[in-house]
Amino acid sequence: MPKLKVVLDTSILISALKSRDIKRSPSWKILTLLSEDKLVNYGSKETIEEMKETLAIVGILVGKPEKAKAIYHLVLNHTKRVSPRVRFEEDRELVKLVGHADDVKFLNVVYASKSRYLISMNVRHLVKLRNPKTLKFNLKRHWFYIFKDPEFIKYVKEKYKWKV
Repeated sequence: MPKLKVVLDTSILISALKSRDIKRSPSWKILTLLSEDKLVNYGSKETIEEMKETLAIVGILVGKPEKAKAIYHLVLNHTKRVSPRVRFEEDRELVKLVGHADDVKFLNVVYASKSRYLISMNVRHLVKLRNPKTLKFNLKRHWFYIFKDPEFIKYVKEKYKWKV
């Protein structure tokens, strides 16, 4: 079976870092799928840099800098880099819809990689973009799902019968 093309938002990595029970954490389950090569994450120079900096800071704040570094390296080792040619930061309507220009870089990566899934816990900026019934969003005729981590786990269990 081909790997599922995903874009992980930094919020998923922070959720995994802060998780107390890695066996029950949906974010950890996603990282496990990544490490088992069932998923391939896509990232740009900007998204990878954000992940590295945010994990380092939050790792220090929660007293888990080594765990933060391990999460970063796991994700980095399973990430294909893309250089988005289309930059949605210039689309004023979309930036206004997102509500935070800095999060648009994840949409750039989804579009450049033609990923089918954006996985995020960022309900204030990214998750709110999706259609509430279909959980999909459209960027220039590229349709993709925007899932929160437990929704993605439920989806792959049902659609692909994965034991997660």
